[in-house]
Amino acid sequence: MNRFHRKRPFVSLRYKTILTVMLIVVVAMICFFTYFYSYSCDKARERYHEQTIILRDNLVNNISYYVTNCAKAARSIYYNDSVIKLLTNPNSNFINGETRDSNEIFSYLLSIYASVPSAVQVQLSAYRLERSFLLTTYDLAHYLRITPNLSYEQEYPQSVRPSIDGSIRIQNSHRMTSYSHFVSNVASRNQYVFTVQIPLYILPNADSMIGMLSVDISTRYIENSCSFGTDSETEVYIVTQDGTIIYAPDESRIGETLNTAWIREDALPDESNTYTRAGMEVSTRAFGSSYYAWRIYIVTPISAITRDALNSQVTLMVLFLLVLLLIAIALFGEMLRVVSPLNRMTLFFNQNQNYEQYNLNARLADHIHYHANDEIGVLIQTIDSMLESIDQHMEREYKMQLATRNSELRALQAQINPHFIYNTLQFIAGRILENGDVDSYNTIASFGQMLHYAMNMDESITSVEREVDYVRRYLELQALRNDHRLNFSIKADPGTMELMIPKMTLQPMAENAIIHGMLFDKTDSRIEIRLERDHEFFSMTFVNNGERADEEKMRIQMERARGFRKKYAQISRDAGSFAQLLQNVQIDESVRGQDGSSHHIGLGNVYVRFLLQYDGQCELSMQINKQQETEVSLRVPLSYMHTELPKDI
Repeated sequence: MNRFHRKRPFVSLRYKTILTVMLIVVVAMICFFTYFYSYSCDKARERYHEQTIILRDNLVNNISYYVTNCAKAARSIYYNDSVIKLLTNPNSNFINGETRDSNEIFSYLLSIYASVPSAVQVQLSAYRLERSFLLTTYDLAHYLRITPNLSYEQEYPQSVRPSIDGSIRIQNSHRMTSYSHFVSNVASRNQYVFTVQIPLYILPNADSMIGMLSVDISTRYIENSCSFGTDSETEVYIVTQDGTIIYAPDESRIGETLNTAWIREDALPDESNTYTRAGMEVSTRAFGSSYYAWRIYIVTPISAITRDALNSQVTLMVLFLLVLLLIAIALFGEMLRVVSPLNRMTLFFNQNQNYEQYNLNARLADHIHYHANDEIGVLIQTIDSMLESIDQHMEREYKMQLATRNSELRALQAQINPHFIYNTLQFIAGRILENGDVDSYNTIASFGQMLHYAMNMDESITSVEREVDYVRRYLELQALRNDHRLNFSIKADPGTMELMIPKMTLQPMAENAIIHGMLFDKTDSRIEIRLERDHEFFSMTFVNNGERADEEKMRIQMERARGFRKKYAQISRDAGSFAQLLQNVQIDESVRGQDGSSHHIGLGNVYVRFLLQYDGQCELSMQINKQQETEVSLRVPLSYMHTELPKDI
């Protein structure tokens, strides 16, 4: 216990921590400035190399991926017999672009576009059909052109003709054309593309060409993939093996030969490296396949790299000094702010432990005024919540014990000998059955079962199924007692029967509806009980077509219900509230006869027992429905209910 009174270690911890942190910060500052000043330029170049290599390799892989995908997608035609038949059958219906045969061809072209999203248009020349099919991907429009005498030799002169050996050819960057089709949106076609040309054959005869598939891929895809920002001095070039420019930042240079001072003449065809030449940092890589052989260059002036590094160095040094100064000040204040509440918290527990019994009404928030939402604030709230939960739990246990004791006393006053009465009724019922009066036997036996259920004081909660059985027997006896002038129905959703509710719940609610609805004064009286369950709530609804309830009385009843709920919420702060609450319910909710005796448990009693059982999470509603019937409902969240009897009951 004496360790709680030693305040010196807490003061020592505060200053030792601050001095240690400050010493570490100063040493780190000196080491960091020395290291940063010596290697900032080298590190900047290393970062540049890493970024450009990643960008270069990603761009190369993407281009290779699209070209390869384009070839694979085009060759899927060899697995589509219907398309092959259309391209080789002169009787295919290609009068216009809207026929079924045309749509099947355009579906094939659309599958090519799906594999190569960067394609701006896909064109197919069908030589045997003398047709040209064009799909523009920016608006998914498709066009059909009839070209008499269309052939491979006519479409591709010897100078631009792809090899006839079945291989694929990549046509260098050029202005996008319409392949002699009349297309809309001509303005969007003013861009450079490189074309993947795939010849189509009737396999296995590679000499019988039936068409040529051309896929135009925009060079803007390369521009979007390798953008360094508007203020960057980095340039990207893609050239063929002979140096012809495929892509350049300046489109006017596309098609020219790249000849600058920073190109290494001794570069190997498959070389991939980074080097410095003519004041430039150059990252290059050769890539391609059997279809093409290209090389990419990413070029940045060394001065631009070192200039940014030096500017960053000066800025970071100034900011670092300011941040360190602010951190030192904030650290000192934060240390004082954190340690001080901990000291007061220790003192709070020490004072409470001086009592013979811990004071559960004391709260940390009353002694420590800490408003920050951090670990200390959460700790204070958690401890207070824990103390309040323990206090409420103990109070709730006391209330339940008091309620049980009162119920047992009332039961003892009204109980001569439950087993004697039950056995006597069973004996009488047996004698009646011997005389052949089955209806009277069933009535007495049903009443005996009700009496046995009501006099069992060992259970405070029970299943909905047992409550339904009890209220059904009650309503049958009431109907028999009043010449069958009472009609009733009980409807239960699946999954409601196994839920646990306070005992003697449904019968008091049904009795309340019968008495206040004056159902025995009508010849067609009816009461309906609905037990409903959804994903969140369980509800009990009682509807009767008796005397229409007075709206003012319903409003008063709802006000009293809200008062009960508010009173329940205050129980943890007022030890005497629970006893007073039960007393008020017993007095106000009992329906008294001429002699002042109580005849049944009222609606308020049921509602209060639900509040106690489900931690105040119960809602009561009363209304007149569209059929001018009185409707009373109780609703409880399913998360507060059990499907079997709790072990501590």
